[in-house]
Amino acid sequence: MNKEKKLSEIRNFKGVVIISMVLVAVVSSAIALYYDQILSVSFFFSPFTSGTMFAPMIIGLFWKKASRKGAIAAIICSATSALLHVTGVITLFDRVAGPALIGTIVIVIVSLLYPDQTGER
Repeated sequence: MNKEKKLSEIRNFKGVVIISMVLVAVVSSAIALYYDQILSVSFFFSPFTSGTMFAPMIIGLFWKKASRKGAIAAIICSATSALLHVTGVITLFDRVAGPALIGTIVIVIVSLLYPDQTGER
């Protein structure tokens, strides 16, 4: 964000880096204590990686009427549904297909309601 400045000139840069590294270490430690196999960890995050990005990547690539607002709304809605499913608040019919279906429906509806202006793509 500050391309013309040196790292020593940016205020609080060192503090932000230290805080973010501590947060990453704490979250990683909590995940490592909870799961004992790498397959469990990868299975836990599959709704976020596969289910959330399916609609913007596939529908956005092959459907000419897909809009930026539709893709952003699809990511938000499918990530929210994946988070709620993983934490047990709601139960979807499938871990990955549920968020992918929700994202697909949202990208179609929002893209039809809010199309991109010509020349924006």
